Amino acid sequence: GEQHVEFSIKSGSPEKQRTACVVVGVFEHRKLSLAADLMDRISGFYISDILRRGDMDGKLGSTLLLHNVANTLCDRVLLVGLGKEREFKDKEYREAVAAAVKTLNETGATEAAMYLTEVPVKKRELAWKIEQAVIVTMESVDATIVWPSGLACCSTQARPLAPPAPGRLRTATGWPRSISNTGAAARARTVGADGAHLK
Repeated sequence: GEQHVEFSIKSGSPEKQRTACVVVGVFEHRKLSLAADLMDRISGFYISDILRRGDMDGKLGSTLLLHNVANTLCDRVLLVGLGKEREFKDKEYREAVAAAVKTLNETGATEAAMYLTEVPVKKRELAWKIEQAVIVTMESVDATIVWPSGLACCSTQARPLAPPAPGRLRTATGWPRSISNTGAAARARTVGADGAHLK
């Protein structure tokens, strides 16, 4: 059957997420994104230590899955390479999101908290980043994720659904955008920090 993909927006710090996996970005030369830096500090600089060993250098599209990161509530942390910070634009953002989705699918994660939406993209606002994250996720055959914007979340359950009209995403700024469904029947919504639905 087709998958039901539900997107919501929440707020929260990455180290406080009770989820199977928290996804954060790393630029080339091992420069941490804001969310990765928060996870690094709370874990006693565990991520920095891993990067210094040469396991990952931040190359665009590269990934590294970490287990048992100290002082966090998630099961795993996924590092995603963002490439050169000055060159991180539309194409690079989508490529990083796609790499994260692919790796999460391969691990069989049923949920994740994605913090790539917080990484600055030149001339793009949060609403665009959330929309692109949704689209890239839906294009994945086994989309199984949760997106933060502060926390843009998406979780999926495989259940038979009649294909709906093209999905509609109400973005963080409140205006709806059409989403083309590619093999996934999707229902999108925005949820405030208190979990209330925004219609």
